[in-house]
Amino acid sequence: MAPSASAASRTVSLKTSDGAPGGQANLTVDWWGNGDGRYAGRVRGTVKDVEADRWCAQVRVLDDGHPYHLTPYACPKGETQPVSYDFGSSEKVVVQVCLTKSGVAVDYCSRWA
Repeated sequence: MAPSASAASRTVSLKTSDGAPGGQANLTVDWWGNGDGRYAGRVRGTVKDVEADRWCAQVRVLDDGHPYHLTPYACPKGETQPVSYDFGSSEKVVVQVCLTKSGVAVDYCSRWA
């Protein structure tokens, strides 16, 4: 489904919650009504690792309370990865950036936005 006249967008800039934020994300969330009171849309942007601390940065997308969608993680320091997530019929989609170690442990997450 393509964006329509009822489309909207918001820009989100997030940093992880550790003392010297080691991860950041710059995202755009676009959505449009699909005729049934719910929304279709997409999340696009980048996630970046900004510290040489063996932690990697990763974006989590929560779509109507469904399990998290995890983006590829950015690691080591200086690496940026694209963020791309599409949703088809949702009431609420929120995002956050976290640090992950070995692709398992997740910590120092930003607020949900």
